[in-house]
Formats: sequence, structure tokens, C-alpha cells
Amino acid sequence: MSLSLSIGDGWSFCRLRKTPTANLYVPGAKIGIHKNVNHLEEDTTTIINDKPITVPTSSDLPPLVRALKASAERNAVAFHFPGHKRGEAAPSSMTQLIGKKPFLHDFTDLSELDSFYCSNGPLLEATKLAAELFGAKETWFLVGGTSCGVQAAIMATCSPGDTIILPRNAHISATTGVIFSGAVPKYINPEHNTDWDIASGVTPAQVSSAIKESEMEGRKVAAVFVTSPTYNGICSNVSEISKICHSQGIPLIVDEAHGAHFKFHPEMPKTALDQGADISIQSTHKVLCSFSQSSMLHISGKR
Repeated sequence: MSLSLSIGDGWSFCRLRKTPTANLYVPGAKIGIHKNVNHLEEDTTTIINDKPITVPTSSDLPPLVRALKASAERNAVAFHFPGHKRGEAAPSSMTQLIGKKPFLHDFTDLSELDSFYCSNGPLLEATKLAAELFGAKETWFLVGGTSCGVQAAIMATCSPGDTIILPRNAHISATTGVIFSGAVPKYINPEHNTDWDIASGVTPAQVSSAIKESEMEGRKVAAVFVTSPTYNGICSNVSEISKICHSQGIPLIVDEAHGAHFKFHPEMPKTALDQGADISIQSTHKVLCSFSQSSMLHISGKR
């Protein structure tokens, strides 16, 4: 078969011939195939980048990656957890699958890697860079998914007996956050989208009504909680909702677990922070490129 590839600028082409299979490692290339009926014979194209390849130095690496790399290169004997001891004691079933290298950088909170409790080194530097990137005043890295961030946000804003307004289809972590905080929930029932047979987002009018009803009932509304986008991708009008909340001095928490990518394309909806939310929790492991369970909690710092 003959293969033709169309890619961007900055590449030169070298024609090779190989039988019976082609080895092409060109993500996103457009490939047209013509098959010889009698036998497989390929005209492959090897792509050579005529621009010099720059190998990143340690100073070019992100702060945490740089610290992990330096710690691994020390090759010190580990008298601490994790128990796989830099892969030497890792189960053979795992090392046969992924090798030992992933274990080399699986560390506990060693002094050179900073501390979650009082960071002042590479972790602090990394969170500051993340806050700048995502448009937050301050950012925290989470290792328990967005669930633990949702719980932390609710517990930080609500005291026992306070009222929190939230949708009925909020994630279960919001329910546990309400229980842990001792707050009293005031639920909003999202409208039903009959075309798709799914729940829609929360409307500004619903939030306004819930706040007024709570005031008439003598409740103190400590926070409004919105999920945007939902699991099905439905976004609420966070901008208008935030205006309503702030006019009453109420902080707005947004579960943005499925919207961590919004910041990186002009045709995506605006992020919750860009629309005035006070706290946003994002699952970088869901729609970006981090490891499972990793998320971020952002605050705007305006209240």
C-alpha cells in the first residue's frame, strides 16, 4: 500500500520503502491508503523535523517535576514509605506491565519535595504558577479528586445551622460536605431537558427565588453551590448567578470538575472564576492531563 501524509510547516520528507508494515509515529497526520490486491507493499514516509530538537534542562522543567527529578537522581536508599522502595520491591505483575521507572518518582513528602501543610519550596512555586495560569488568587493541589475540594469549600463557608443553596443533582460530595459542615440544604430542582432527557443547569431566577425564600423563612444563606458544567456538559449562567449572590454578600462555589479545559480555547465557555465565582474546584485528571485523583481548588480572592 502507498501512504501519503499531509502535515504542517517545518518538516522535510524522506521516501523509504518497507514490506510488509509501516512504522509511522505522526500524531494527527492525514493518511491516504492504497492497497495492492496481491500482496502488501508499502511506500512509507519518514518525517524528519529539520528544526533542532532542544532537550529541556533541569531549569526548564516545572518546579515539582524538577524537584522529583533531582530527588530520584540522588539514588538514595529509602528508609521511608512507599514500600515499593523505588520499584525494587514493586510487584512483578506491575513492573512487567509498566516497568520500574514510574516507581522511581513516587515519593512521600520528603524535605526537598516540600510539604502540603506549610509549603515554601517547589510545591509553593508550582501552586503559584497554577494560580496564575487558571486566573486564581490562590490555588491548592488536591489528591482526593474534586470531591475533597467540594467538601472543603462547603466546610469553609458554612457553619452548623447555616443554609446552603444547591441543585438536587449535585455530586454526592456536596451532600457529604453539607453533613460534615452541619449546614441545612435548600435545594433547587434543575429544569428537565426533554430533548436530551437530562437535567439542565440552574438558572439565575431559581437562585434568586431560593435566596428570597430562605430569607422569608428566617434562614441565613452562607453559600450558593452550582455544578457547571454538569456531567452531561450543561453550563449554567454563572456570570448572572454570581451577580445575584454578591449583591446579597453570599459566596458562590462552583463544582467545575468537568470544565478544567475551558481556559485553554477561545470557543469554550468562560471559566467559573472568569464569571465571578468565589471558589472553583476542577478535576484536572478528568479533562486535562494529570494523574487520576488529582484536582485543583481555586479561589478568586475577592471576598
